[in-house]
Amino acid sequence: MKQRKQSTRGILNFDSWISPSKNGYFPMSHVIDVIKKNHDCEIHVGTDSHLKRGDTSKQVFASVICIQKVGSGAFYYYMHEDVPNNFNSLSERILEEASRSISIVEKIRDTLENRKVFVHSDTNTNSLYPTKKLTDVIHKWVKSMGADFLAKPDAWASTCVADMHSKENR
Repeated sequence: MKQRKQSTRGILNFDSWISPSKNGYFPMSHVIDVIKKNHDCEIHVGTDSHLKRGDTSKQVFASVICIQKVGSGAFYYYMHEDVPNNFNSLSERILEEASRSISIVEKIRDTLENRKVFVHSDTNTNSLYPTKKLTDVIHKWVKSMGADFLAKPDAWASTCVADMHSKENR
């Protein structure tokens, strides 16, 4: 039986958000203020991960907060973290991605409780893919938090934006 490794899960620092259109790192309070100012925009949160290139003992997790004015474009903030690869299965890693996105939603809703937030899951709705078995579980988890849920092929925040940053930082 495989020995379970020490867990170091969850977002370690909520105050290291990066905007591709601005220089520097921003605290979560800044991101919340931007969301407040853009009260007519949709909020989309997603996370993706990949093994660190050249170091399979690490995973790179990238999370994004996308602020979208439907029909007029979007802008976003992202963060990434290298964490020990303590994941024994794809399911554990996908659930960690979901946990990170949900913890971001909790931070947003602590201040902006009436804002609609979409969580984009890196799971699939097609039964041909192994992540399909987690889609319903994560969907119920997200709904229980009061957020809306999107999975592949509609989960662009996780499968495109976060994916890009998890790959570029590995």
